[in-house]
Amino acid sequence: MMRCALIALAASLALPGMAFGTESPGRDMVEAKITLPNGESYTRGTTNPVDDLVVKLVLTNRTKPSSPPPSQNVGSYNYTYAEPALGPHDIVDLQIFRIPEEGEAAKAPILIKRSVDGGILQPADLKETQFLEAGKSSPEYNLQAGHFYNVLEPGKYKVKAILTGIADSTKPSGHAESNEESFTVVPFKSVPLKIEDLKKDWEAYERGYPPFPFMIYLLPTSGEHREIFYVKKIVVHGLNQWDWYRLCSVAPGTTPQVKQMSTTKFAIASIQTKGDAALYTLDFSAYTPALTCTPVKVEGGKIGALTVEGDKAEVK
Repeated sequence: MMRCALIALAASLALPGMAFGTESPGRDMVEAKITLPNGESYTRGTTNPVDDLVVKLVLTNRTKPSSPPPSQNVGSYNYTYAEPALGPHDIVDLQIFRIPEEGEAAKAPILIKRSVDGGILQPADLKETQFLEAGKSSPEYNLQAGHFYNVLEPGKYKVKAILTGIADSTKPSGHAESNEESFTVVPFKSVPLKIEDLKKDWEAYERGYPPFPFMIYLLPTSGEHREIFYVKKIVVHGLNQWDWYRLCSVAPGTTPQVKQMSTTKFAIASIQTKGDAALYTLDFSAYTPALTCTPVKVEGGKIGALTVEGDKAEVK
């Protein structure tokens, strides 16, 4: 009901160039484009599913004043719109799909739901109406996708934006739609809880019962250093069992590097509390995760960059 009321209010306040239905004179005027400014690979967030997952959105009024669309006058070259924002306004909807990995039962991409914990139900005022001249582009709008959507499982994803308040008869949805971008989520998460506290409050930090088959955690200890643990789900007689393992210590002031090698295999490079360092590989495809360890050279308290090429990982 809140969404319907907000859209109705926005429509009543719209200026002549604003498109809210297929019969509006402003339809088919706006082009939407998204980019992922923080790259294509992400780790899990501390309290948000993915802290750094931001979708940058830009709108362009593709009308050319020299050749106005049929039935439009000079005043309709320009376009007015409500500023796109995730949350209670519901003016823009991000469609995020997880792409099934090879061998998974589901063949179709899985739509990721919005999270109630993301604050989308909090009351708020409508964003200000914006003015977009013919042939011009809007400011960049940064949409916090990693806060509002439950991107919890590791794997590959795709995302596009649908502007529910801007009509476009050329799109299947009837609204302006952006291009599609792809990204990957690595199963690594830093949590400010010791291992025993995380196990006790696990669902609170995963927005419900964990949906993933495995995860790697960076956790504090009673001392100054942190430690890496990993967990894997095992199904025994139809019941889920979670097996936890300790990987290594992490020296104070350092952060481990994590890279994906395959759908179930990951590389981790870390400096340990004694000052030495190692490159680990974890393969979750085995019943008990397969682990390898290779010493890494430390110079000036630092190690080189972790790189992955095919099925080979190394620190250069």
